[in-house]
Parts: sequence; structure tokens; C-alpha cells
Amino acid sequence: MIKKLKTIFKSANTDEEKAKIKDMILKELSEIMSFENHIENTEIIFKNYNVKISINNINFRETYQSYLIQIMFNIETAHQDRPNLLEENFIHSATYNGSNLENAIHNAVLSFNFTCIEALKSVLFNDEEDEFNISTNTMRVFKGKNCIIVGRKIIEKYIPDPFDIIKASLDEYLNNKNLHWISIYCVNIGKDFYITTVNIDGIDIPELSNMLNDFILQYGGDTFFSFKNTYILKPTIPNKCIYSKAHIEKQVLKAIDIYTKAVLHHDMPTYKDKYVGDYMLEALNDKDLTLELLMWLPQIVVEMIIPEVKYGNQFTIRKQEEEIVIRKMKLTHYYWVHNYVKQLLFQKKLEEEFVKAMMRINETFNLITEAIQRGEKLENLFIFEMVYYVDDDYKIR
Repeated sequence: MIKKLKTIFKSANTDEEKAKIKDMILKELSEIMSFENHIENTEIIFKNYNVKISINNINFRETYQSYLIQIMFNIETAHQDRPNLLEENFIHSATYNGSNLENAIHNAVLSFNFTCIEALKSVLFNDEEDEFNISTNTMRVFKGKNCIIVGRKIIEKYIPDPFDIIKASLDEYLNNKNLHWISIYCVNIGKDFYITTVNIDGIDIPELSNMLNDFILQYGGDTFFSFKNTYILKPTIPNKCIYSKAHIEKQVLKAIDIYTKAVLHHDMPTYKDKYVGDYMLEALNDKDLTLELLMWLPQIVVEMIIPEVKYGNQFTIRKQEEEIVIRKMKLTHYYWVHNYVKQLLFQKKLEEEFVKAMMRINETFNLITEAIQRGEKLENLFIFEMVYYVDDDYKIR
């Protein structure tokens, strides 16, 4: 586990190599996009829409007869003081191979443009493809172009949209955000090996992913076949949330600072949840959010570091005489906490020792460690739910 953690904080590629590759990626992406943009420093700017694209991280290596590259793209608001569409950053990982490095870059950029950029363009141009009802609103659907790969080539091919398979079940996972990014990735490499992934706002949803198993088994056979696309959902009536994204991010930073002093720098005599919680409550001045961050931060770190494990998408909240089961994604501020911690981790703004400490105090990490010691494989593990105990006056927001 510690060896795996090292790969998050240390790359085999030098900063000079990454800078050269980043320039190549930005130039190619800027040239193939179908609407006006320009490169400014290390970002692509859509001046007319107050949106910019940057690259958080790049890793590449030579494999057997090919090159493999992973690019972490970041789509965000260019100027926070101007009218903007995006509530928060959208981070997208594009991993592709090619016969050489240039070809691998081309494939990754082409896929990102087909899916994410074309979906974003549909929103900016107000060019919706569909709409459907959920319990609290009507959602408009904006989608990118299908990126279908057969063998090693991106091809044009009509297939039924897998989004239609999961659409009726999305109500359980959508919260009060005003823009949802949904990524669907399915691959069949033959010999009964296939992968299906449905990701909502950066979080994999195993229950929805499993609904696409029959879909991907129709394609491929003995030939590599993959499908990828991005869908953006926007409510017809704007939603409201008790917290703002900016407020949550400030509170998360305060909580991380308290945890860091307690666990890393030992500024507090002993580490006990109640003791840390008292300091955190004083800093946050929000009893319910303090309790949530004490529980959520270690868990989210573990889920980021060990993504091979499947994690359930629900909380069981226990009061003295009541038990409430709720999907994680239904809590808008949980998503903002999750996304911000993910952003801090992959931008390497969290100290490595702090991350290790979060893993050590987390019960899920202990369960995973015990399973590995029994000889079980990470990809076969499923952590069904997270349970936490609250006072009777705790409110679900």
C-alpha cells in the first residue's frame, strides 16, 4: 500500500519532460476543437464563455511495442468574478496508448475532445439532446460524441446509447448541483474480460456500472472494443443548496489543518477523535459538518488511494432511536468535499505523511489490509456502506 501511495506523490517523468509533453497536448487540443480558443501560458482559454482547460498531471512510459500516456485534464471557470456556467472544476483522466508517444497523445486528446469538450460545447451552445424527469426536477441532457475503439483505431459506428439503460435509475444519485458530469466507459477485450464504469461527478457508481454488463458483452468478442462518452445534466429549474462550494472548501482546509496538527506535527498531546473534534468544531462553528468531516476525510483519502476496491454509494446514519440510509451522492456538500480532496491529492497539495495518517485511522483501510493478508485481491473487494453515529439533533442537509 505504501509503495502504491508513493506513485501518487512521485512520478517517473521529469518536470522538463512533462513541460514539453504538456505543450504538445495543449497545442493539438487547441487545433482540433471546433470553437474559438487560444493558449495563454499553460491553459486553453474560451474567452467568450469564461472557461479554461489546464493539465493537472501527465505520466507516460514505453511499454511493449507501444507508448502509454495518462493525462489529467481540468475544466474550470476562468474568472470567478464573472458570470460562469461551471460550479466547480471537472477533472477527467484520459489514458491511451499508441505506436509512439505522438500517436498516444493524439489518441488521448481526440478522445477527450470527442467526449468531454463536445459535451461542454453542447451546454455552451444550449444544444440539448434529451430530457427526463426526476423526483424534484426535469433534467436536460447534453452529450459528447461517442468515442468507439475497435482494435487500436477510433471508428464511427452506430450503437444504442448506454445512457438510456441507466437513465431511469439516476434519480437516486443526483443531488442539488446545477451541473452533473456523467462519464460512461465500457471495454470488452475478449476471453470473458470486460469493464463497465459509470462515473457521476468524479465518483464511480458500481450499481449503475453493473447495469451495463449486458450492453458491452454484445460487442468485441475476440477483438478489443471500447465505448466512451460524457453526458452533462442540467436542471430546468436551478437548484439551491444550504452551503456554497467556496464555503465547503474553506471548511475542508480548516479541518485538514486541524488533522495535520494532531496527526502529523503532534501539536496536540494525543490523537483522539473527540479531542480533534473539539478543535475542529471551534474552527468550523458547525456541529453537523464537523462530525461529517471527521468521518468523511479519512474515508475519501482511502478511496482515492485504493480505487481498485469497489465502494458502496450509501451512508447508514444511526441515531439513538432511528436509522437513516441515504446515497452519498444525494448530499451535495459531500460531493464538494469529495471533489476538493481529490483535487488537493492529485495536485499534490496534501502532505504524504498526512495521507498515510488518514489511512491508518480509517476502518475501511484496516478491512482492506486484513483482506489482503487473507490473500484476497483488491478488485474483488466491495465495501458496501459507511456507517456513522450521530446525535438525535443531527440534520441531513
